[in-house]
Amino acid sequence: MAPIYVTGGKFDFILFAIWVNNREDKEGQYVEQVWKTVNFYAELLKVENVILIGDLNSNKIWVKPKRTGNHSAVVQKLAENCIHSLYHKHHKEKQG
Repeated sequence: MAPIYVTGGKFDFILFAIWVNNREDKEGQYVEQVWKTVNFYAELLKVENVILIGDLNSNKIWVKPKRTGNHSAVVQKLAENCIHSLYHKHHKEKQG
């Protein structure tokens, strides 16, 4: 997951294309990879016009409380930067 700068149109933005599963990472394969990326690019996520799209391979129902970078933590971290799931907002649905 790396930023792609989309420019030259009516609406410039930074795109993060997501599909995560790193079987080699003993700290976590799925949403933990998103957690690491969100923290690595923390400053970049503070700018306007950031879009994350793809498959996080995650859901609130799979949250393991002892894991720092779980689904709920990722959702909260993104919300701190006003980044929200359009699906959940549109359907007025809670995560999970």
